[in-house]
Amino acid sequence: MKLGLLCKALCVTVLVILSGPVQALDPFELKDIRVEGAHRIEVGTIFNYLPVKVGDKITDELARESVRILFSTGFFNDVQLKRDGNTLIVVVSERPSIASIEYLGNKDIRDAEIEEALHSVGFVDGKVFSQPVLDKLLKTLRERYFSRGRYSATIESTVTPLDASRVRIRLQIDEGRVARIEKLRIVGNNRFSDRELFKLLELRQDSLLGFLSSKRNYSIQKLNASLEALTSYYLDHGYINFEIDSHDVAISQNKQDIFVTISITEGEPYAFGKVELDDTQRYITKEDFSRVRPRSGAPFSRHQVLLAKTALESILT
Repeated sequence: MKLGLLCKALCVTVLVILSGPVQALDPFELKDIRVEGAHRIEVGTIFNYLPVKVGDKITDELARESVRILFSTGFFNDVQLKRDGNTLIVVVSERPSIASIEYLGNKDIRDAEIEEALHSVGFVDGKVFSQPVLDKLLKTLRERYFSRGRYSATIESTVTPLDASRVRIRLQIDEGRVARIEKLRIVGNNRFSDRELFKLLELRQDSLLGFLSSKRNYSIQKLNASLEALTSYYLDHGYINFEIDSHDVAISQNKQDIFVTISITEGEPYAFGKVELDDTQRYITKEDFSRVRPRSGAPFSRHQVLLAKTALESILT
């Protein structure tokens, strides 16, 4: 302390503040490093991140790199470097930690799933608060609601400072209502009618189901199951070149009505030709093979092929 007062009396201490866009400074040999403003973050942790050590020659470039690295840790709101003679002073302003997280209004998504989402992005009690991580969490939760067809779901976050080092997080969830299928179309079907194909689908548009029927509810899972059902149906009826060209999903402005259009190419139907047993194998008799093989001339069916494969594997085992 006396030495400090003596310096003030005899000379003007030169301080070069380096933060934001780092100001230029004359190179100097580093004799000491001092950290100010660290409360929760250990000084040793800051030293470990710094790319400089006592004895190094400090330059503009090295100072800027030091600030960049400390910012990149996510621990700090502000980082400044000051020079006092040959001492480098690292002044930090810590980000607050998360004291608690409260979420309200969730029913469709259970608490356990929200907790899993919190842990998946690293947004939990005791962690350093980060707005980008909170934004990532909100995006993750919205995507989960969207996958359930709840496109009108909203999540409002409130960050309340408790003191200089802690914040409380509150998530207010309004799940909205599941979007319902207003119109379902299949384009490109000639061999099978809309009525016949609609019976295969998980997606439903029948107005007779009633406005409140959950069968009209839309979800990505139902869409994928419907596309797979269409593909299987055509492949089991000889259409081996069947393709789903596109599936377009449009949503109304109020995010509660869904319009689905599935475009397909049927291709030409095929039948089984001659179905033979490989002459090189010796473990399946012709009698066994004739009992399980698809019948020549019958419409090609992926299901029949898989049944035959399973039966032959059973014989071999």
